[in-house]
Amino acid sequence: MLPILNRPLLEHLVRFLERQGVEQVFIAMDCEQELPSKKLQKVFPNLRVEFRSSELPLGGGGWLLSLREELGEGPFLVLSCNSLPGNLEVTRMVAEHCQSSATLTLCLEPGPTSSLEGFSLDAQRRVEGFVSLHLSAERRASYQDQGIYLVNRVCFDFINPDGYFDLREQLVAKVTAAGHTVHGHVTPGAARLLRDVDDYFNANLEALQGQDQITVGKDSRISPTAVISGPVLMGDNCLIEDRAVVIGPAVIGDDCVLREGSEIRECVLWTSTEVEADCSARWCVTARPGLKLETRKKYSHQILTADPTSGDLNLTPRRYCLSGLSEVGGQRGMSRHKLFLKSKRAMDLALTAGRTIPLLREFLLRRIASVDGRAALEAL
Repeated sequence: MLPILNRPLLEHLVRFLERQGVEQVFIAMDCEQELPSKKLQKVFPNLRVEFRSSELPLGGGGWLLSLREELGEGPFLVLSCNSLPGNLEVTRMVAEHCQSSATLTLCLEPGPTSSLEGFSLDAQRRVEGFVSLHLSAERRASYQDQGIYLVNRVCFDFINPDGYFDLREQLVAKVTAAGHTVHGHVTPGAARLLRDVDDYFNANLEALQGQDQITVGKDSRISPTAVISGPVLMGDNCLIEDRAVVIGPAVIGDDCVLREGSEIRECVLWTSTEVEADCSARWCVTARPGLKLETRKKYSHQILTADPTSGDLNLTPRRYCLSGLSEVGGQRGMSRHKLFLKSKRAMDLALTAGRTIPLLREFLLRRIASVDGRAALEAL
């Protein structure tokens, strides 16, 4: 799961709910995968955490409808899996929801004038509609959805039970069209929706801003000649060798290795990353665990991955913070993707040889027949 400050984002969400006094949490997942229910129950023993999974995507509305019989009278607090609530005050959001007699409340943040999507509000902060513009259109500042909602039970009546149903675009449109109030709870800087890798990178580093401490996990070893300037969060079982330099804010995952003379500055490194000797990485984020950054290479403002596939194009950032996608030397140990490529290459060569040999045999037979024919004519 996506790590924020070396902890899964899901754990941050559940911890936020625990601080708000929530007693029961439903976690919905759209695909079959290992569910961390036992781990979460161990971390949060006072919470009732229940998981639901589906092979087909249902969307936020579809999941709400599936839990209709298990939920109370409401309103219900709904968080997207890529939202980071931060210091959002839920009690204030609930108070506004009740005072405005809203059927649905969205957590919003003022967006930039360059934004192509968002919500428009009237003077009473009632949502007028969803705004989606073409690049060439003249536009004004709108409000950006942060993936956090308060939903009344009456919203179930607007959710289509067949297939995928989205909260942001489909439910809001149906509720407003029916004449119900959709309220916008505007909270500048209180919450963040991780829309792309820039948001993810900034969320990690901004969480460390204003701190100077260096936090080191258990069983990590740091050379006395290494230089570390905080704030830095380092995971467990890391190794920082001689003359290595770390300049914060920086997040270093578990089992990472910084070799002699290496340097990282304001980076987010996932688990088991190895920065080889005299390598430099500045303002970078790794997109996979177990990457190896090559000796004497210099990386700057990059998303680092190994064996990039077409799916990795989704990592390309939209804004200025990170400028592109870079392939690094590889992963510590051969990746499944690289093993697949080597196997495919071997099969291609074998198939090519299997097709070429019969053709070569036919060509030689025709050549011999042609020579024999010419010899016969000359003898006549």
